Amino acid sequence: MKSFSHWLAQRHPELGNDLAKAIDAYNQVFAPGSNPRGNVRALNEGTLRNLANTWQKALFTYKAEVVDLTYARLDAVAARTALTVEWDRLLHNNGKLTFSNLDSMKRNIDEFSKQFRLKKGTMAMWEDVPMASPDTSSDGFIPIIGEGFSTSYTMDVPDCIRYSGTTEVEAASRKEFERGMPGSAWIGLLVIAERTGLPNNMIFLLPASHMEKHVTAPHKHEQRGLSTPIPQFASAGHQGGVVMLIKQRRMHLGTCNRCLPLGTAEPDPTTAAGYGCIMGFAMVKAYDAVGHQWAFTSQTCNVSATGIWENPAGEVNRLRTNGGMQLPTDWAVAIWRATRDFKGMIVGATYQVVSAPEVHGNVRNVVPNASSGHPEPVGMRGEPPRTSKPSGLIRRKK
Repeated sequence: MKSFSHWLAQRHPELGNDLAKAIDAYNQVFAPGSNPRGNVRALNEGTLRNLANTWQKALFTYKAEVVDLTYARLDAVAARTALTVEWDRLLHNNGKLTFSNLDSMKRNIDEFSKQFRLKKGTMAMWEDVPMASPDTSSDGFIPIIGEGFSTSYTMDVPDCIRYSGTTEVEAASRKEFERGMPGSAWIGLLVIAERTGLPNNMIFLLPASHMEKHVTAPHKHEQRGLSTPIPQFASAGHQGGVVMLIKQRRMHLGTCNRCLPLGTAEPDPTTAAGYGCIMGFAMVKAYDAVGHQWAFTSQTCNVSATGIWENPAGEVNRLRTNGGMQLPTDWAVAIWRATRDFKGMIVGATYQVVSAPEVHGNVRNVVPNASSGHPEPVGMRGEPPRTSKPSGLIRRKK
């Protein structure tokens, strides 16, 4: 595989110049290694948008011209999975933030390209290691965005509201997600039935833009008839999603966790994310040889949703103790169960995973298919089922 450095210099020097300029502009505003959040993002939206857009163009042009050609020539499922997993890890800067350092990013991508040269003995192969399912294990395996599918999700919050009821997915959200581009980013929101008086927990999915620290595939929303992606350059995407869904009257909050003063008819869309009745998460849609990925994190929604609420006599509910950004395991598993079997439109996948009707207990998400007799326990389209305890998780061999 041609290295990213040589490809950039020989084929697209203009992209190299654009990257250098975008990174220089970013580093003039933000300290090295910083992770801009909140209002500082809004104040520097143009800088963040430019860096994100330039990296997306460079990385997905390289993928189309170089990476995809190698992928197409790989016969083994393990090799295709290895290539896709390693590529995906380059797109997400979970704590590394190397997108603000061009030399460092070039080294990372060049190292990736060295692993997948089409020569005997140099292919990095991944073994299929059994992993526990969240259905049966408290530390079960859910593919986390950018983690290389090598970590289990465990986040217990003892004082947080525990999972209860039935979880559904809004029909329009599912339809739009399944029409979306492979590898694209999606904002997820869940309205909690217990805190709203609604009959079921309700999940919404909205197309979201890429970011300067999480580069995902272009949505091509106009060609695919999707709604305009929620921007994430200036502020938290979850806030924009809540405001949009309430204004469109798609999201209903019922009693709003009893946070509204007496006589208030409807919630304020701009403050509704802090009522404690909406949870936030994110997804990246399946692509190539790997399945959907999740991230159960939201500063905007989860701090109040996982917090401790109290109701002084004669007053509205108020947040006594802030929660954390991450969702507890029981809620994460419920979301995973409800969304794992969505169509992934994977290119070149060997395994076709389908779901059986009524197999998820208290999660209502049925995809009828007469050819399937049992559910896939992990939800990764493109990989065979995994059902036992992790043992070293993922290992490589030359």
